[in-house]
Amino acid sequence: MLDMAFIDNTLHHFINNWAHYEEAQHSHKLGDAEAKELIPIAERTLAMVDGFLEIVDELNYDKEHFEELVMKLDDDYEQLRDFKSRLLPLIASHAKLAALSDAILDRLMQAQNRLGLRVLQREH
Repeated sequence: MLDMAFIDNTLHHFINNWAHYEEAQHSHKLGDAEAKELIPIAERTLAMVDGFLEIVDELNYDKEHFEELVMKLDDDYEQLRDFKSRLLPLIASHAKLAALSDAILDRLMQAQNRLGLRVLQREH
């Protein structure tokens, strides 16, 4: 069984990289150069979330930690959705980020659902 704390910390590290740019974007528009810098972070985030989905059934069960992670994933989802809403799809780098964001948002929702299902199965 895999350690949930490691997964939680690693996943949040990738998602929180978006926070830096999301906060900066409140003061100015995300430029093409900044968007291009974010693409590798988005690709790593997508890979991380995909990896998480592959192993979610092998995680050591801890109800409190699972419920906490579901809440964190929900926060991450909202943060990334906000970020995506400010992208300008006419700019190629923004369009690529938007597509990656959509994929990450989809996977975050899947992760929330899978974790929630594990809690329900164990508790009922």
